[in-house]
Order: sequence, then C-alpha cells, then structure tokens
Amino acid sequence: MTNNRPIHSAKFLFEKLHFDTLEIMPLAKHPTRYVLVIIDDFSCFNQVYLLSQKSQAELKLLLFINEIKNKIHRWPAYLHTDQGGEFNSTQFRTAIEAMGIVLERGPANSPQTNGICKQFNQALLTKRRCLLAQSNVPISFWDDAIKYSSLLINILPSRSLNWKSPVSTLLDHRSTIEPTLNLNQLIPFGLKVFVSRSTGSNVLPPSKPPLYLGPEDYSDTGCFLDPQSHRLVSS
Repeated sequence: MTNNRPIHSAKFLFEKLHFDTLEIMPLAKHPTRYVLVIIDDFSCFNQVYLLSQKSQAELKLLLFINEIKNKIHRWPAYLHTDQGGEFNSTQFRTAIEAMGIVLERGPANSPQTNGICKQFNQALLTKRRCLLAQSNVPISFWDDAIKYSSLLINILPSRSLNWKSPVSTLLDHRSTIEPTLNLNQLIPFGLKVFVSRSTGSNVLPPSKPPLYLGPEDYSDTGCFLDPQSHRLVSS
C-alpha cells in the first residue's frame, strides 16, 4: 500500500527501510551497472546489492525483507523511496501489501525527500573514489570498492548514532542479520597481501602478491585480485 501521510520516523530496528538504486558508469568488470542501496532508519545499517539490470532491484529488496523476517522475526512496517519506476510492478506491490508494509514515496528525481539515501549515496561514492584512488585496483573493479565502502560505513562510528557504529547498534539490541566482522582482522582495500600457496590451491604464489578487495559475503575468506591477469581468487 502507498502512503501519502507525513513521513514516519522509526522507533526500533528495521521498522523502516530507505532504498534507492544508483546507476554507475563505466560498466564494472563482473559486469555490474547498478547498485541497490538499503538503509535501516533506526540504526543506519546498510546493505548494498550489485545489479547487472535495474529490474533485479525489486527481487533483491524482497530477499532482504525476508532475511529480516527470518532473523529477527518481524517484517519492516515502512519502506521509503522516490517515484523510481523500478519499484512499481504489480508483483512487488502485491508482495509488500501481503506483508502489511506501507510504501512511502517522494517525488521522482527529488533527493531532498529521500534525504537519508541522498546523504548515504554521497558518502558511499566518496569512499569508493578514495579507495580506488589510493590503491592500484583498476576502476573497472569499482563494484568491489562499493562493497568495501558499505562495510566501512557499517563498522565506523557515526555522529548521528552518538559516535557508535551501525553494527554496534545492532549488537546492542541483540539484532544482527549478518556475521560480526572482527575489526582486528580488517585488511585495507587494495593492500598487497602475501599468501601461502598450498597444493591444489588457486591462491597466487608469493612472487605475485594479490590485491585485497574485501571479505566474501557470509564467509571468512577474502577476495583478492591478481594485478597482472585481473583474475579474482579467494583465500
């Protein structure tokens, strides 16, 4: 259901989600062209999904909503976005109505009505540019820089949270929807990492140090880039 009433502020975790879709050029190596951004209104925790087509955004948003339901046992009450056409299908509207979720919409191409997403998008893209600029990672791997930037925003203190991080806010409320990252093991983006090569391993030999791109999703392994062949490996 679509709601034109005054905008609601969340009183608890994952009561309200802000979401937006970014188009980023040039086309990424994988290939990725779009980024779905989802932000929890209460904790500022974010989730990003890399998309090759804009039409994939609805499915990814519904998957995230179902992940919230499975892990903290309730649906979000509100979704907030602009009038973007990628969230207008009958299937999407039917699905959220069945969950009792209210859809709040602002005018299309008016970021001021979706201020949380606007501020987040600026921070995300700024971090992405900085990560690529300070590393030897090619710009065609900007999607990996986006994922790492999302991670940094989740684990770094925020003034809007009284200098707590979004992840620590989730933990304080005993509501975490993904594995907790050990900050002592955080490796800088683009760092040359020398790794051991075991028999049968696809990890690069020590003479060719790969560049670290970030942790794999829901895994203890990391993703590395061979700077010569541009091949991705995991370790």
